[in-house]
Amino acid sequence: MKPKMTKLECFFLILLAGIFSYKLVKAQVVASFFYNTDGTIREERDTNGDGKPDRWIYYNKEGKIERAEEDQNFDGKADVSFLYQGGKLKRQELSSNRDGLIDTWYFFNSAGQIERKELDSNADGKADIWISYQNDQPINSQEDRNFDGRVDRVVYLQNGKMVRVEEDTGGTGKMDSFAYFENGQLIKKEIDRKHTGKIDLWGYYQNDQLVRQEEDLNGDGKLDRTVYFQGGQIVLREEDS
Repeated sequence: MKPKMTKLECFFLILLAGIFSYKLVKAQVVASFFYNTDGTIREERDTNGDGKPDRWIYYNKEGKIERAEEDQNFDGKADVSFLYQGGKLKRQELSSNRDGLIDTWYFFNSAGQIERKELDSNADGKADIWISYQNDQPINSQEDRNFDGRVDRVVYLQNGKMVRVEEDTGGTGKMDSFAYFENGQLIKKEIDRKHTGKIDLWGYYQNDQLVRQEEDLNGDGKLDRTVYFQGGQIVLREEDS
């Protein structure tokens, strides 16, 4: 039989457990609250236990959250910001390179679903890619690839796959190239080579390979030449001379 502990031993065991528990809880206390004279509150949290705050939460006078910031790589700079309206998330700002420079923005509707995503791909502080969402799924993407402030490429998506791509290849501000996809594969391409607003070149594809090309050489809206391809090589050419 194991000897029974005396009351004194029990007391010291309980005291020791209490001290250990206190130290554990004390080590886990990572939140500090700062109350401002205008009634607003700032909360600071240390989520990795290094003694430095890496999450900041700001509350309005009604106690509803207005903004939250996170330092996700623990370098002392906020990498992600969450902005709220009426206690609901409205916008998220992200530094994807974790360098403190915001280059990604998410916008949410009243139901908490993402409506739009904006990206700054050249680190100039301005968005040059805009992605629209419906039911949390991307439906189209608009891009300014030469950073002149105008959209020159639009990608339409369905169930996460491309169905159509429009491009302004001439820098005229008008789309002159149109590509169509099925199940993610290119099946047809239309091009306005002269930038007149009329399609004069059609390409047809199978397994992403060009198999037939049709051309309107004089701009009268009628086909003048048809070229057939196999394995990337011309096998037949037909012309209306």
